[in-house]
Amino acid sequence: KMSSSSTRRSNNRTRVKLYTLNEERQWDDRGTGYVTCVAPRTSTTSYSIIVKSEVDGSILLESKIQPNANYQRPQVS
Repeated sequence: KMSSSSTRRSNNRTRVKLYTLNEERQWDDRGTGYVTCVAPRTSTTSYSIIVKSEVDGSILLESKIQPNANYQRPQVS
């Protein structure tokens, strides 16, 4: 989950706060970083979403976008 409330653009990059859902169904803070979308390298691969840490540039998330998945924006609470 990338928090939209803490998303902002900086130097043409989008800064996001990244959370993961743990086994106890609680949100764990994974850190803050910059998100990019990476185009497929071949016709048999898909787009990826990558979040790199703003602290050290390490990859916090790399997620393939599945063409048949139903994606939706979470409701604002």
